[in-house]
Amino acid sequence: MKKALITALLLSGGLLAQAQLLEVVSTQHVKLPQGYRVEQANVSPDGTYAIVSSMSGEGLTKIDLQSGQTSLLSEKGSNYDLRFTPDSRYIVYREASTGPDHKRLVSVKSTDVLTKKTVTVAEPSREIQAIDVQGSLATAIDGGKRKARQLGNLNVEERPVLSIDHAQLCITRKGETKVLSPLGTQGKSYIWQSLSPDASKIVFVVVGEGCYTCNVDGTNVQSLGILRAPVWYDNNTIVGMVNESNGYVVTRSEIVATNVDGSVRQTLTTPDLVATYPSASTGKISFTTTEGEMYILNLK
Repeated sequence: MKKALITALLLSGGLLAQAQLLEVVSTQHVKLPQGYRVEQANVSPDGTYAIVSSMSGEGLTKIDLQSGQTSLLSEKGSNYDLRFTPDSRYIVYREASTGPDHKRLVSVKSTDVLTKKTVTVAEPSREIQAIDVQGSLATAIDGGKRKARQLGNLNVEERPVLSIDHAQLCITRKGETKVLSPLGTQGKSYIWQSLSPDASKIVFVVVGEGCYTCNVDGTNVQSLGILRAPVWYDNNTIVGMVNESNGYVVTRSEIVATNVDGSVRQTLTTPDLVATYPSASTGKISFTTTEGEMYILNLK
C-alpha cells in the first residue's frame, strides 16, 4: 500500500511538471523586408506591430504584422529594454552617442509610432540604469535619480522601477533608489530584471546561478532554474530562453514558459528552430532566431 502511494505521488508530480501553461494555436513566420535580418523584436501590447532591430547595425524599425509594411523610427535606438505605453502609441528606448571625450553616453528617447515625432526623456548620460513606462509617463533612472516625461493622456500608475547599478538589483519608489538584491550582494551579478504586470513580483537572473522570482519587497525567493532573458506573459507566467552553445555560437535554443514558483515548465518551440529573445503581449509571444528570422506564437 505504501509503495503504491509513493508511486502515485511520483506520477502526479511528473504530470504536474509537464502541465500546460500556455496553448499555442499557431506559429507565424513574420515576413521581413528582403535581406533584413532581425536581431531582436518586441511586439506591441495590442499585437498589431513589432519593433525590430537589425543584425547589421543600430536602429529601430516598425513592422506592421498584418501588411508587412515597415518604417524606420530611430536610426540609433536600441531594442534592449524597450518599452511601450499600454495603448501602443509610444515607444521608449535607449539611444547611444559619443561625448566630446569620446566616452559612450546613453540618452532615453520616446517616439510616437503614428507621427514619428521623437522627444527626449533623459539627456545623454553615463549612468542610465533603467527605463520604464507607467501609463503614458516615460521614466528613466539616471544615476539613481528619477527623470520623467508625460507622453499622452493615460492615467499614471504608481509602480516601482527596477534598475541595475554596479551589478546589483535596485528599486526606485517615490524618487528614492535603494539596493534590493534578494540573494545578497557579495559575489552576485544581477541582470534581466522585470516587474510583473500587477507590480507584485519581480523576475531576475543572477549570472552563473539561474533565474528567480520574488515579491516586490525581495521576500519569498523562488528558483526557476536556467531561464535567460525572462519576460512576464501575465502575472503568473514567465517566458524566457534556454540555450546551449559550443563556445562560439548558439547551437540550440528553445522558448520556455514557467510559472512563478518554477514548479511547472513548458517548452513552446520545436527543436528545428534556434529560438532566442522572446517578447510577450496578450495572446502572442514573439522570438527571433540565430538566422535573423522572426516568429510569433499565437496563443489561445
